[in-house]
Formats: sequence, C-alpha cells, structure tokens
Amino acid sequence: MQLLLCTAVLFSIFLLVTRYNRRNRLSLPPGPLGLPLIGNLLDMTKSQQWRGISEWREKYGDIVYLRVFGKSFVYLRNAEVATDLLHSRGSIYSDRPHLTMAGEMCGMKNLVPLTRYGPRFRQERKLMSSVLSNSAVGVWKPAIMKENAILLRSMLETPADYSLHIRRMAGSLALSAMYGYQAQGGDDPYVKGAEEFMRVSSDTMTRGWLVDFIPLLKHIPMTTWRTVSAHVRAQVEAWVDRPNTMFKNLPNTTEKVSSFCGQLLLDENGRLANLDAEESVKWMALSIYGGMSQTYYTVATISQMILAMVHHPDVVKKAHTELDEVVGQHRLPTFDDQNRLPYIDCILRETLRWGTPVPLSPPHVLMEQDEYLGYTLPEGSYVIPRAIMHDTRVFSDPQKFYPERFEEVVDPELGKLRDPLNYVFGFGRRRCPGVHFAMQSIWYTIATFLTCFDISPIVGEDNVPALPALEFEDGVFRHPKPFRFRLSPRGPLAEDLIHKSSSLL
Repeated sequence: MQLLLCTAVLFSIFLLVTRYNRRNRLSLPPGPLGLPLIGNLLDMTKSQQWRGISEWREKYGDIVYLRVFGKSFVYLRNAEVATDLLHSRGSIYSDRPHLTMAGEMCGMKNLVPLTRYGPRFRQERKLMSSVLSNSAVGVWKPAIMKENAILLRSMLETPADYSLHIRRMAGSLALSAMYGYQAQGGDDPYVKGAEEFMRVSSDTMTRGWLVDFIPLLKHIPMTTWRTVSAHVRAQVEAWVDRPNTMFKNLPNTTEKVSSFCGQLLLDENGRLANLDAEESVKWMALSIYGGMSQTYYTVATISQMILAMVHHPDVVKKAHTELDEVVGQHRLPTFDDQNRLPYIDCILRETLRWGTPVPLSPPHVLMEQDEYLGYTLPEGSYVIPRAIMHDTRVFSDPQKFYPERFEEVVDPELGKLRDPLNYVFGFGRRRCPGVHFAMQSIWYTIATFLTCFDISPIVGEDNVPALPALEFEDGVFRHPKPFRFRLSPRGPLAEDLIHKSSSLL
C-alpha cells in the first residue's frame, strides 16, 4: 500500500510539472500566483467561493486563470465574454468534468448534470425537450395553481414557517410534474428524499474532493472520500428506484399520464410501454425533480423575493397598483394575465439577477484548445461563469434591488446581455431543461403572493421597523438566512380569495 501511495504521488508530481512547464509556454489569462504542486488550491475557498472570485476582477480582469493540482480553471466575469464562449462556441464548451467522487465512487454518473457531451447527452436533451418545452409545460399549469392555493393558505395561517411552506410547495409541485404524485404534507417521504438527495449530490459534486484532482487516490483505503462514497452509494439506488417504483404503482390518473415519466414511458392506455427508455428516464426524472423540489430555483428565489420586498415597500406598492388595475381584488391572477403584468415580470427578473440563486453553476469543460482575446485556453479547462449578473458594465449599481431597470428601453444587443434568463438557468447547450416550468411556477407564485399579501418589516418596541439582514447561507445555493417579517392579508377580500381558492382543492 505504501508503494502504491508513493507511486501515485510521484506520478502526480510528474503530471503537475509537465503541465506547469506547458503553462509557461502558453499565453494564459492572468490570475493569482499559485503555490508549487497545489497551485491555487488555497484561493478556492469553500465558504461563499463566489464572493472571492468576484473580487479578482479589479486585479485580473474579465478572464481569470487558476490551476489546482494541474487542472486549469478559467473564470469568466463578463456577460459578453460568457455569451461568446458558452453560447456562441457551445460545440466545444459543453462537456462536463469527469468527477471521480460523484460519478465513479458514489455511483451518480447517470445524473443529467454529469452527462458528458456526446450521443447520450443529445438523446437526453431530445427526450427532455419533448416534454419540457415552453409549449409542452402548459399541461402542468393546473398543478401550479393548486399548489399555490395551498401555499397561500399556509402562509396566511403560519407565516413564520414560510420556508417550510415554500419547500413543501416546491417539492409537491416537482413530484406532481415528474410522476403525477400528490405530496402528503411537509414530511412526505419523497419530498424529504429529494431534499436529502440534493444536499448529498451537491456536496459530492462541488466540494472539490482531492480524489477529483488525483484520481489514483481512490484506491487508498480508510480515506474520507472512501468512507463518504460508500455511504452515498448505498443510498443512490433507493433515491433513483423508489420514486420510479411509486410512479409505476400509481393508478392511471390524468396526472400520472400527463407527468414527465408518463409522457415518456406510458402508452395511450396508461400501460408501461417504453421499457428501453425506463433506465434513462428514471435518472432524468430524479435529476429534474431533485433540482425543482428543494434547493435549486423555486425555494431560493421565492425566499429572496420576500426578503427584497421587506426592504422595498415602494416595490410592493407599485406591484399592488398594477395587480389591482389588471386583476382587481375579486380574483387571483391567471396565466392569461401574464402579458398584462409587466412589473411582476420585472420583479421576477430582478430577483433572479439580484439574488442569483445559484452563483456557482457547474463548470463547462473545454473540449479542445481555444484562442480568445489573445489568450490561449487549454483543452480540458474548467470554464466557469461567475457573478455575471453583477457586472457593473451591464447592470448599474448591481447590489441594488431595482426592478425598474428592466423597464428601461435599451439597445437590443444590450437587452440580450441584460436578460438574467440567459445566465441564471445555465449557458448554451447546458441550459437547465426545466427553465420554462420553473419560470411559470415562480411567476405565478410571485403574482398570487403579492395579490393577497402585504409584506413589511417587523416593528420593534421603539416603533422603528427592524429590517432583516441581507445575509445568505454558505454553499452552492444562495438561500437567505432565516429572517422575520410581517405578512398581512390585503383586507377581507384577500382572505376570502385565499379560503375560496383552497376550498376548491
């Protein structure tokens, strides 16, 4: 075992020296000076890594180069650069890294975010697009309206439990869309399973395990990664197969047949017909439902929206005015109202931009050496866009929550650069396939929430509003830390609307 360890270390040193010498011959982008062997490992801080990366721009510019154990990392801090490389040159910037920890050791290589670019990737995208396109996801609008009715009633009754209510809504909606299953409360085992899956899979994919940089280390026993991966691998089969088995045992309801799995696996009579695709579909469903349900977009975005509204009563007032003019106070908004509620759309886009629910998106891997702006970008580089939506050349005063910025008339090219939908759901061929579903559900939640409630800060004993701190949890997903606020229905008509909508369930 000692001989194996020494051989692995020596071989790794050889690779690092070879790559370091090659690096000196290339016109690489600037970046912080690393240390021998480990490179810039110490610069890749675990806690809110995106903040440290954002600070490099002043010193190094829009393209920053780092290396860790011989692997190249290229960080993009400019919206135009990210668009040029990840959108326009997507044919060579759409691969994913081979993650020894998550893919091999934990047994999650079939997850959609880890699929390498090639035939399998294209087949997955074709299947997902057939069910998750902008026109196709309309089939789930009734489910979105139903889950939001439950959310409104729960928020009216116990607003202090806002995070639990949003999580339940997002989890139930994801289960309904993927499998046609109605969650049984906040402690539903499938909702809890999705939360556990997202927590564990995110950790194994993003922590930066040493074995991901030096794969030979996977053979060394009694290491942290061996212990953790063995525990995770034992649970993966249950995470994948349990919801799939549940789906097959459900009665053939309209919800089941119209679900993601139903449309891809069942025939017109509700019988399991596409057996060849079942293995692929159950992994796709887990990937999408895990992301939808707990940590990805909905929970973080809605929580960020509420926090922003507490700080900006002027935005709440303007939204109320628009909703009253278009919708009135005797009904809830519908999807038919969407085009007539432009300010609600501005609030949604500004929340995505300001809050940036996923500041550390998965890296794209460059499939061949590329030249850009006089720099050489090495083959195999991890190309990672960071803080694009806080680019001061595109968004003035980016730390300010200002929905009106999306009402401004700008040049069409600048308008494309300013649209957060080009960034927050991923880039190019790796864009999240559930973007249309997420946008519909989040828009409807914001519209109905602001129709029914007034959001304001808690007033202290000195009669002074106590604004909650703008603080966020550490990690891949930017959840606000728990905060207090005052939530009150907009008069008796709003209460009647909430009770009426929930009574129809």
